[in-house]
Amino acid sequence: MKQEKKDVETPEAAIMRQLGAPKAAPKEQVEQIPVLKWKGVEYLLRAKKGSGGLSFDMFRREDDAYRTVIGEIAINPATGTFKGSAPVFKA
Repeated sequence: MKQEKKDVETPEAAIMRQLGAPKAAPKEQVEQIPVLKWKGVEYLLRAKKGSGGLSFDMFRREDDAYRTVIGEIAINPATGTFKGSAPVFKA
């Protein structure tokens, strides 16, 4: 006999549904935005086109529409992270 697979709703989701709150976006649809903290200031990062994810454009934290590039930073090839890499800001 074949069992039917049912979607299981978490208690939090059931409460939100009863309150009429909109459903959360599926995990695949949530955009993960990397944030870099440099000298106490947070910057949004977006991979530069054609860089293969090794170089990133930097934007002010409040510029979530990515309108004005204020600098760039590259992944340090020795560490595979930003550690040891410094941003270059536009003048």
